[in-house]
Amino acid sequence: MKRLMTFLSGAALAASPVAAQRVQERGPGGAERPPTAESVRANFAYATCLLRSNRTAPRILALVPNTPDEQRSAFGAVMLTTAACGGSGRAAPTSRIALRGMIAELLLERDFEVASGRRLDSPVRRFDMPTVAAAQRLPADAQASLTMLVIAECAVRADRAGAARLFATNPVTPEERAAFSALVPAIGGCIPQGANLSIQPRQMRGYLAEGAYRVLAAGQPGQD
Repeated sequence: MKRLMTFLSGAALAASPVAAQRVQERGPGGAERPPTAESVRANFAYATCLLRSNRTAPRILALVPNTPDEQRSAFGAVMLTTAACGGSGRAAPTSRIALRGMIAELLLERDFEVASGRRLDSPVRRFDMPTVAAAQRLPADAQASLTMLVIAECAVRADRAGAARLFATNPVTPEERAAFSALVPAIGGCIPQGANLSIQPRQMRGYLAEGAYRVLAAGQPGQD
């Protein structure tokens, strides 16, 4: 894992392709604006609808993010345009990676008690972290996502209680910002020296959710 992190940090974080995964919504005239609490609630409602109506939705965690396999899957081809889950306070996120993070957080809440590490349901299948050689063959965006997941897993192991407090907050609130601030030491301690990290809290929350799911499903709860 250390060799993989070293490679990923050099190939992905230093070039900052993670920044390209930022989710920005457009306002009048195409100006970028950050997501609001209302828009994120609508996104989570959409993800909840998908999990209830589409049995294939949890399978996304079995695919390496931002790879051709993921993009060719039902997740990549259908989920962002599933008409049945639109409307009534529901809205699709503007990217697959954002939706993936929300699905991961909903599955985390369903299958685990994060604070204690207690399993509530059978975990869904997760992808195996690739070797360094395999990671070198992946697209830059996939390498960036793997970097974020490695960092997220490390941070959850370092401060599981802090991660649990984050997931207990509503997105885009002062409580969420405070929980993120409390997690900064754990996240910072997992970033290789000299690497640059540029990502929105909304995206980081999704990576932390998937990282927590992977850690707890593997029976590696970390520190309390």
